[in-house]
Amino acid sequence: MASPRWVVGIGNPGPDYAATRHNAGFMIVDALAARLGAAWRPDGAGGSVATGRRGDAPFTLARPGTFVNRTGLAVARLRDVAGPAFDPSRLLVLVDDMALPLGRLRLRAAGSDGGHNGLRSVIAELETDAFPRLRAGIGGVPAAAWREHVLAPFDAEETALMERVVAKAAEIAEGFLDGRPLAELQAEANRAFPRKPVPGTGGPGDRGERRDGPPDRGARGESSLAGELQ
Repeated sequence: MASPRWVVGIGNPGPDYAATRHNAGFMIVDALAARLGAAWRPDGAGGSVATGRRGDAPFTLARPGTFVNRTGLAVARLRDVAGPAFDPSRLLVLVDDMALPLGRLRLRAAGSDGGHNGLRSVIAELETDAFPRLRAGIGGVPAAAWREHVLAPFDAEETALMERVVAKAAEIAEGFLDGRPLAELQAEANRAFPRKPVPGTGGPGDRGERRDGPPDRGARGESSLAGELQ
């Protein structure tokens, strides 16, 4: 039997956040579950999981019940359930990214958190950053508007684009579950949608990095949710 694989979406739980930009990871993992015909069930910790097989390889999809900045706790539970079978290189994390233009996708095999509190939490719990992550661009705005931006829903025009992006991202995540070479999937993600400048982020082009520091701290809504996270 082939080694198992995991795909985890990052987002905030509950209907108030369902359509917000910060929940792009949830949108993609939901589309992936639908694409695979995998049914969600409670994970016993406020979130949901869906399981199945691709060929002889089992997979688990996860929608954490934690808020974004506690995502690592949910990933740690998956690791603990899997035991010795858990391999971070077989974990794909789906996440939003303000440093990428709306509609752009970027797949990497490893790397820093890039200023995203959800990725920071996963890295801290796993004690490694050597796991693939698929970032979906949500566009940038001036620093003063970061929090409102990520916690706002997409408008009608953006929603039409995001539907295409989510579908493509789910297709790439399916390829990951099938064991397609990561370099091949990276090329597919990078050429999926045209490059456009990122307004207001101060980032150099489309590098997927924030030159002026991480906007997550106090800007992406996690600090205001701290009381709910204790």
